[in-house]
Amino acid sequence: MQALLGVCVRLVESLGVMREQLMLQLPAGQINGESRFAGLRLIEAEGFALQLSRQALDCCLPGAAPVLFNGISGTLRNLLASRTALDLVEQVRHSMLRLLSTGRLSEVEIAVSMGISTRHLRRLLKQQGASYEQLLDQVRREEGVRLLQDSARSLTSIAYELGFHEPSSFTRAFRRWTGISPSDYRRQRQDMPAASRRSA
Repeated sequence: MQALLGVCVRLVESLGVMREQLMLQLPAGQINGESRFAGLRLIEAEGFALQLSRQALDCCLPGAAPVLFNGISGTLRNLLASRTALDLVEQVRHSMLRLLSTGRLSEVEIAVSMGISTRHLRRLLKQQGASYEQLLDQVRREEGVRLLQDSARSLTSIAYELGFHEPSSFTRAFRRWTGISPSDYRRQRQDMPAASRRSA
C-alpha cells in the first residue's frame, strides 16, 4: 500500500501536477473513509484508480515537443491514408472470417468491427474495385471448399459455419460458385487419388 502511494506521489511530481488536482481511489478496507497521504486525497472505492482534474489533464508535460508531435502526427496520418488496397481488402476479409459463424455478416457489422462507417467502407472498397458482396462471396466460397475437405463435418454444420441461415442457401451458393452441389464436390474429392486431393 505504501509503495503504491509512493509511486503515485513520484508520478505527480514528475508530471508537474499539483497534488490537490489528484484523487486516488483505493479498495475498501485499505483506508477508513477519506484521508490524505503526502497531499494526495484518498477515498475508498471498488478498486484502484488515479483521478486527475480537468486542469491537471490540460497541463503541458515537461519536455513535450509540439513540433515533434506535429511532425509525427502528420507522418502517421499519411501512413494511414496510404494503406494499400490489399491491406483494406485483407482487413475486410479478416473481419468476415471472424464473424462468419456468428451469422452477423451485414455491412454494418463489418464496418463497426473495423471502426468505420458503412458508407466509408463502401467508398473504400469501390476505390479498390471491390464490393462487400464480392468479398463475402469469395470468403464463403474459399471457406466452404476448405470445410468440405473434412468429411466428418456435416453439410448442415458447414452451412451454418459459413453464416447461411439454411443449408439450402449454402447448396445454391456452392452450385453457383462451382457448378456442382457440395455433396457432389465432396464425393468427387473422395474419388480422387490422395496426391491430387491435396492440390485441389
